[in-house]
Amino acid sequence: MGRRNVPTESEATAAEKPGNGYMTIATATPVVIMHPTLADLRNKDVSHYADSDGKLLFVDMVKLAQSQGQGFVAAVEAARAGEEGRGFAVVAGEVRNLAHRSSDAAREIKSLIEDSVERVDDGKALVEKAGGTMHSLVDAVKRVTGIISEISAASEEQSRGIEQVNVAIAQMDETTQQNTAMVEQTAAAAQSMQELAQMLRDVVNVFPLQGEAV
Repeated sequence: MGRRNVPTESEATAAEKPGNGYMTIATATPVVIMHPTLADLRNKDVSHYADSDGKLLFVDMVKLAQSQGQGFVAAVEAARAGEEGRGFAVVAGEVRNLAHRSSDAAREIKSLIEDSVERVDDGKALVEKAGGTMHSLVDAVKRVTGIISEISAASEEQSRGIEQVNVAIAQMDETTQQNTAMVEQTAAAAQSMQELAQMLRDVVNVFPLQGEAV
């Protein structure tokens, strides 16, 4: 019998390693699947992917997948032996590729984080600028409101002055009419007195004065 049917402890341990490696692949696969969609994230709001420190929530998963993959690769390299070693080498190569893609994804995620933080800073600056503009606008509106109030008060005062002038003009018109009536009455009285004087002269002329011939 050229082969042993009962595995040794080291072979059993080596046999358990691929299982852990496949778990590593299963854990890291979602990260790799997400990788093609990272370009699309540039045109979307990525703020909901970030926590309060501005980091993506699944960056830790990428790091975990890389560390597990490296550990698995080391175990596989150590377990290479004989014909079974070729299978381990294939798995190790796949894990290395997975780790490489995960590293690329992590770098791209880091770039997205930086872009997102920069956009957030730009947005904050714009909000602050808009807030300053709004404050200036409110101050301008207050000043315009004050000017309008002053104009309204001046208009009311001018209206009262015009009303007083109209009253004075009406009084002057009434006085003028009264004066006209008085002038007419005076002229009528003068005419009456003139007529009376003429009558008196006529009466006096009827009677001869002393010393005049009859």
